[in-house]
Amino acid sequence: MVLAYAKSPKLEIAEYYRSRFARIAPAYYLALFLFMLPIFTRGWGYDFLGLALNATMLQSWVPSKALSLNAPGWSLSTELLFYLLFPFLFNSIYKIRSFWLVAACGVAFFIFSQVTHNFLLKPLFYQGFPSASHDLVYYFPPMHLNEFIMGNIAGLFYMKYMANSSRANGPWIILSILALLFCLKTPMGLSLHNGLLVIVFIPMILLICSDNGLFSRVMSLKPLVFLGEISFGIYIFQMPVLIVSDSLLKRAGMADPTMLFFTYLVILGIVSALSFNLIETPLRRKINEFRIAPKPLAA
Repeated sequence: MVLAYAKSPKLEIAEYYRSRFARIAPAYYLALFLFMLPIFTRGWGYDFLGLALNATMLQSWVPSKALSLNAPGWSLSTELLFYLLFPFLFNSIYKIRSFWLVAACGVAFFIFSQVTHNFLLKPLFYQGFPSASHDLVYYFPPMHLNEFIMGNIAGLFYMKYMANSSRANGPWIILSILALLFCLKTPMGLSLHNGLLVIVFIPMILLICSDNGLFSRVMSLKPLVFLGEISFGIYIFQMPVLIVSDSLLKRAGMADPTMLFFTYLVILGIVSALSFNLIETPLRRKINEFRIAPKPLAA
């Protein structure tokens, strides 16, 4: 978002909120509907409070409801906080304050958040999964604000120091990927869930953004670009597609777990592509074009 709006003198708040809603709402609500459809059609009991919270993207604010209904939606509930804050951060801080002051404050907040997160994982407070304490530590939106701030700082750094330069970063990108794998596979006694991996992700993303070598050319291939465009759908549709496809495939006699997984993956890709082309893109265009015409003044 920093890269998208960096050259704007000021972010128009209403326009920004409309564009964010247009991007996430069609797929989010379609996925929620598909998840609820078997419940509605079969008359199963369901959680009215969970449905209300998911419909308003507020489920992560109530720890016991964070993973209710379409579980991946918890992250959209968290992103909603980021979207609400971004125009004010952009207009009141990023545009008028020194980058290094913003970066210093952001890093201090990041360190404080990581210390708090790991402290809350101590047995004195944390009761394991599933529990309200687990949902509070892992899914409560303010617990992820440090990730968003660090991503903003990375965007500001790129625009200030790297936007007008590019080079072949292939070896460094490979090194950053190896560093990520090392962090994932090596026990460090710290939780990686709530943002600690930005230490590796930020250099990786900056290297990828400024690359003009083989890696950039490969990632610019149309199939991979399209895969990136439907990636949100792949994420948000994963549960409803899994429930339906698993039931249908098992009824058809497919029992091998490997075949079930890869068939499901193909179905998920097809559903996401169809949603992106037939539902998300047309609705996003209509929402972004929507304007409330001012009433004519009386004579």
